[in-house]
Amino acid sequence: MLPRPSDSSGAPRSKPWHDGGRTLLILKLACIALYASALAAMAGRLPTAFSAPLEIFALVVLGVHALEAAFALAPIRRYRRGLALSLLLTLLFGALHWLPLTQRARNRAQN
Repeated sequence: MLPRPSDSSGAPRSKPWHDGGRTLLILKLACIALYASALAAMAGRLPTAFSAPLEIFALVVLGVHALEAAFALAPIRRYRRGLALSLLLTLLFGALHWLPLTQRARNRAQN
């Protein structure tokens, strides 16, 4: 395993989501805002200049998350509330959902 990069004090840098979950929360809210905006665009609530690109971007994000769900089934199954909910959360949030599950399992294995 490679050593973790350190900052100027020599202490290892923490992962960006080790800030009490604030970064994950902000990124998940951004995903929700994207999907809500795309739904508003489909309902005709946004100017047409924004509608098509926003809808396409939301579909691309959902497609990427669907690919993640297909290739990351092992961490997705670790979710304690069931596979169906975990798959739904992966479709909505992608790695923002399953990557912390992997890291928690890795931390438990090290302890």
